[in-house]
Amino acid sequence: MISTLGDILPFAGGLALSPLPLVAVIVMLTGASGKRNAIAFAGGWFTGALLLSGLVILLVNGASGQTGQEPKTLSGIIKLCFGGLLLFLAWKQWGSRPEPGEAVEAPGWLVALDSSSAAKCFGFGCFLAPINVKNFPIIASAAAIIAASGLGGVQMTFTALIFAFLGTAGLLIPIVLYVMGGETAQETLQAWRKWLEKYNAIILAVLFFYLGLNAFGEGLSILF
Repeated sequence: MISTLGDILPFAGGLALSPLPLVAVIVMLTGASGKRNAIAFAGGWFTGALLLSGLVILLVNGASGQTGQEPKTLSGIIKLCFGGLLLFLAWKQWGSRPEPGEAVEAPGWLVALDSSSAAKCFGFGCFLAPINVKNFPIIASAAAIIAASGLGGVQMTFTALIFAFLGTAGLLIPIVLYVMGGETAQETLQAWRKWLEKYNAIILAVLFFYLGLNAFGEGLSILF
């Protein structure tokens, strides 16, 4: 189990360091809703990541039972496909980086979250974590590793829970800072927001390139 956790750690880190969800949490913390909506959004993010992980694990194990293939083989195919997708996304993100001095506009949904209810923020986080094209291959690749690990059902469930929690840890950092720092944390959070918005494309390009190479290389080693 420890070995499996080590294998999925880079993917958990990639999920945790998604810039725009971090910006969303900061927007909520520095807005009228305070920590209520931010905590709800983070809870939804955790739930969405866990649900997709569980679904992929079930599909890989179910498909291996029907086709007679080892879960490891199916895991290799998934890693190869999603590794290639992540490398493509890295190229797209690098090409979309803003020019020096170019203003970066935040998506409209970021502002809308602050005025939404906690339930809507939870639902949006639950939807955004697995459905986002940038997150899906990261979560699916990690889940494929868990499915091919040979662990028992309870251990797989526990490993998926740890992955989802680690993938949410990045969103918890500004929340903890806000709770501990109160009003004095506002300036720090705003500085973080500006930096994340400015370098969003570059951060994602580097993350996707690293994770894509990792997944693609592991897929090749399993299949060939």
